[in-house]
Amino acid sequence: MISNWVGVTEFICSVENQSFTKAAKRLNTSTAQISRKVKHLEAELSTQLFYRSTRLLTLTEEGKIYYQYSKKANTELLNAQSMLSQYQSSAEGSIRITAPTTYGDQIIAPIVNDFLLKYEQIKIDLILTNQRVNLIEDGIDLAVRLGNLEDSSLICKKLGTRKKSVCVSPEYANKYGIPKDLEELKNFNCINGLTDYWSFKTGKVKVSGRLRCNNSMAVLKAGVQHLGLIQLPDYHLKEHLKNNSLIQILTEYEAEKEGVWALYPNTRQPSYNVKLFLDCLIKRIPGSVFSV
Repeated sequence: MISNWVGVTEFICSVENQSFTKAAKRLNTSTAQISRKVKHLEAELSTQLFYRSTRLLTLTEEGKIYYQYSKKANTELLNAQSMLSQYQSSAEGSIRITAPTTYGDQIIAPIVNDFLLKYEQIKIDLILTNQRVNLIEDGIDLAVRLGNLEDSSLICKKLGTRKKSVCVSPEYANKYGIPKDLEELKNFNCINGLTDYWSFKTGKVKVSGRLRCNNSMAVLKAGVQHLGLIQLPDYHLKEHLKNNSLIQILTEYEAEKEGVWALYPNTRQPSYNVKLFLDCLIKRIPGSVFSV
């Protein structure tokens, strides 16, 4: 039993051209290389496939049998490669994607919608959850994750960045003032998300207030409606900073930008569809060098 396909293509081509020299021209290689590959195949099979003469190659009986079956196998292999190439170059099929709930709703979903409008033969199963799903067990093709990544066997690709800022409405600032440093945060009504801590370049600072909510958009609305201070990623704040319904404070204490990542299993290469969607994400994700 041969351990690989070495020499089979050269053997088939030599049979069909009845010459190592002609086979070499067809395969764009040297006659010596063809001869060497066929000899390797014969050694693997422990069988002589050709009667050799200076003018002619003649198949042995064993060679005739081997050609009959190897030709069929080679044809099937070429068909498989052709079908795979067609599949990989055609935008059709399905993709399963997961992303954090709010980020997925605000950022990923609009990108998915535009992608589906462009590629009408692709289906997407978008799973928005703050739970860490197992990509392999749950059949996920691509996961979008934020911040620092845990060590894992997943392949990761950086899509962009995000930065958290502390903001407040002008009305709240006029009524209660603003903190001059992180120590003064304890004197203000800070609207909490999932945790009691806000992140800064010097570390985490515990904050408190009259409202806690696990939804970023609700936290944003509370800040815009003058309830207190908020800390949210830049993509939530952009429009409100532009129209002056919020102002940025404590900018000198802001933490470094966090990464936005695409992850996929290392057990398989991403499909053509996944590669297409990755390209789309890289161009559209806030904080990407390609995004506008």
